[in-house]
Amino acid sequence: MTFIQLTPHQLDRAQRVGHLRNDHKIGVVQNKRIDQRQDDLTINIRGLWGELAVAELYHVPIDDVQRLNGDSGLDLEIDGRTVQVKYNTYPHGDLYFNTVDDFICDLAFLTVPFSEREGAVNIIGWITREEFILSHTRRDYGYGSRVIIKQNQLYSFPCDLHKCESYVWTF
Repeated sequence: MTFIQLTPHQLDRAQRVGHLRNDHKIGVVQNKRIDQRQDDLTINIRGLWGELAVAELYHVPIDDVQRLNGDSGLDLEIDGRTVQVKYNTYPHGDLYFNTVDDFICDLAFLTVPFSEREGAVNIIGWITREEFILSHTRRDYGYGSRVIIKQNQLYSFPCDLHKCESYVWTF
């Protein structure tokens, strides 16, 4: 696990980009939100916290282009590899997708809150798409079956990045 505390500038950026991603869809794009405890804007902003934390760690930009259909899963790129960053609001939560086909990038990172403090993010780890497909299980959190990987199945940052034979990482 790697802890990142987002700066006030990063928190402002998350708010700004979250509004850009969310506000133009209101009344235009059908809401597909499953978690009814959070509104779409909050989900967007917290997802951006995770994206910004991983981007900070690797010194890469996030994809903050405004699109009606969202970012289609691509959040950022690291050394030419496409990355999806997932933010789970539960500190011990799993990395999950609605279906295997929703994991479209080369890698996925799981991020969770570190504390109640705004913008305190724990980067739990990462997994390749191929490993996820081979290792996932199914779980129903009360709103339909999802494909999941538990936290202890993820590679942790940074040393395990070099164990993945499919990718050559440079730092």
